[in-house]
Amino acid sequence: MTGQRRTSIAITWPLAALLAASLPAAPQDPPVDHFARGQQLLEKNCGDCYGATRAGLEEAIAELRKARDTGNFDAPRLRAIHRLLGQAYGTLAHVFLPPDSEEKNQALRRQHESLEMALRYGTPETDLYVEYAATLARPQEQIPVLLDALTRDPRHADARFFLGMIFANAAENEEAIYHLRLAVEYATPLQAKEFEPRLQALLDAAGTSAPAAPPAGASAAKCSWSKFGGEVKRGEAFARPFGRNLVFYLEPNGPAESNPPGWTIGIGHRLYPRPRFDFLMPATPPYRFWNPRYLDTTYGHTAQQAVQITPREFHFFARYADLEAAQQALEKLLWSGNHSAEDVAQAGKQLAALPRFDGRVHLRDARLGGTEGGKEWIEWLKFEVEVCEPEFTPAPPAGPRTVRDLDPRELLERALRQNWGTNRGSPADCPENVPLVTVAQTLYGDLTRDGREDAVVGGYSCVSGTGGMDVFGVFRLNAIGKAVQLWVTEPRGPINGRDPHADLRGKMRLAIEDGRLAQSFPVYRKDDPNCCGSAGTRKFIYRWTGDDFVLADVVDLPPGT
Repeated sequence: MTGQRRTSIAITWPLAALLAASLPAAPQDPPVDHFARGQQLLEKNCGDCYGATRAGLEEAIAELRKARDTGNFDAPRLRAIHRLLGQAYGTLAHVFLPPDSEEKNQALRRQHESLEMALRYGTPETDLYVEYAATLARPQEQIPVLLDALTRDPRHADARFFLGMIFANAAENEEAIYHLRLAVEYATPLQAKEFEPRLQALLDAAGTSAPAAPPAGASAAKCSWSKFGGEVKRGEAFARPFGRNLVFYLEPNGPAESNPPGWTIGIGHRLYPRPRFDFLMPATPPYRFWNPRYLDTTYGHTAQQAVQITPREFHFFARYADLEAAQQALEKLLWSGNHSAEDVAQAGKQLAALPRFDGRVHLRDARLGGTEGGKEWIEWLKFEVEVCEPEFTPAPPAGPRTVRDLDPRELLERALRQNWGTNRGSPADCPENVPLVTVAQTLYGDLTRDGREDAVVGGYSCVSGTGGMDVFGVFRLNAIGKAVQLWVTEPRGPINGRDPHADLRGKMRLAIEDGRLAQSFPVYRKDDPNCCGSAGTRKFIYRWTGDDFVLADVVDLPPGT
C-alpha cells in the first residue's frame, strides 16, 4: 500500500502542475507610475491652487521621491523629477510651513539640493537656472547662475529682471537699468506689468526723462592713460583694479606643474565673474590660433621667445552691454556658416562700432626654469602695464521721449491691423489709391493714472465709407520707449436689458473727460438721414482697470446737449 501511495503521488503531481499552467493567470495590478502621480498631486496642491493642502503636497513629495529612488530613468526624466521636487519643497516652505521655523529651513535646503541635482542631468532648461538662483543666499552666488541662463537664452526676461534687481539693490544703477530695459523688451504683457514700474523708478531716480535705451556703444568714450607694475611667480595669479569697475589680471593656465605653464592676459569687471567674462578677448583679434594675450609656451613658442615678445598690445571693452553685443556679433562671424551673409556682414559692422580701449604689457624682466627633459617655463616675471582708463559721456537716449513724439498715423495703422487680426480683415480690402488710415483725432491725457500722458488716436480706415470714424486706439509709451496699445473692451451684448448700440449708425467721436475715455455717437430716429441723427447723443464712458479699459457707464444725452 505504501508503494502504491508513492506511485500515485509521483503520477498526480506533474498532472496538477500541467493543469495549473493551463489555467489563466490571476490578474495583477499594473506598476505604479510614481512620477505621474507625484506630478498630478503637485499640480493639485500648488501654492495658489484652490483646495491645496499640506498633506496633499507632502504626498506629492513622497511619490516623487519614490520615483527618484526606484525608477530607471534617463537624464531628462531624472532632471524633471528633481526639478518637481524642488518646486514642491519650495511651495511647502513658503505656503504651508511656519515662518522662521526649522521645518521651513529644512524644506528650503531640500529645495536647493533638489534643484542643484536637476542641473546635473542633461541640458537644463533656462527656467531651471532661474529657479536655482532663487535658492541661493548671496548675490555673488546668484549672478554666475543667472549669467549661465542668459548665455543659453539672452532673451530670457525673468533672468534679465532677476539680474537687474540684484544690481539695483546693490546701487549699481547703470548695470541694473541695462538688464531691466532688456527684461521689459523681452517680457510678456503679464511680466511687463511687474517689470516696468521697477525700471521706471530707477530711471526717475537717475533723472533720466527719456525712457528709450541707447544701443550698446552709443556713449561718447574717451580715456586717460595710467600705469602700474607687478611681479608674478609660476602658478600665481595677478589682479589689479583700475578705472571705475575694471580689473587687469594675469590668469595662470593651471597648477604649477601643468604644461604648458604661463598666463593669459585678461580684463575683468568687478561685478561679473572672471576669467569667464573676459572683456579683453572679444576686442583683441585674432580669435583663432596665437594671440598676444597668451603669455606662455603655446603655439610653438619657447619660454625664451615668449618673454621676448614685448610690448604686448591689447584692446578691451569697458561695459557689459558692449561685451554682450560683441559676443553675439562674434558668434555670427566665427561660425558664419550658421548665418546668412547679410547677418554676418551686419555683425562685422556692429563689432567695429563698439567702443574699445587700448592697453599694453611691457615685460621688464624674467627668470626661466626647465626640466631634465629639456622643457622650459617662465618661473618669474616682472612687468609694467599701461591702460587707457575709460571715461563715458552718456549719449542722449534714442527714440521718443513722450507719447507725443509718436506718429499718430503709425499708431492708427497699428490699431487697424489689430482690429483686422480680430475680425479677419486685411489691407487687400482697401480700394485702389485709398490710404490705409486717415487720422481725424489725436488726444492726450493720463488715462492710466500713472502720472504720464497716454494717446488716443481715432480716424477713418480705407473701408469706412460714409459711417465716419471707424477705428481708434489708446497707446502709452513704456519704460523702454516703445508704444504699447491698451485694450478697450467694448460692450457686446445687452446692458440692463437694452441694446446699447440700438439706433446708432457710426459717426464716432472721442474725448478724454475727467481722466476717462469717452466715445460719443449720434442717436438716430427711424427717418433721419445718415448725415444727421436727431435723437440726441449716446456716450460710452470707459475706466482703466490696470489691464484694460472697461465700460463704466452709458449715458443718453438729449438733443442739443
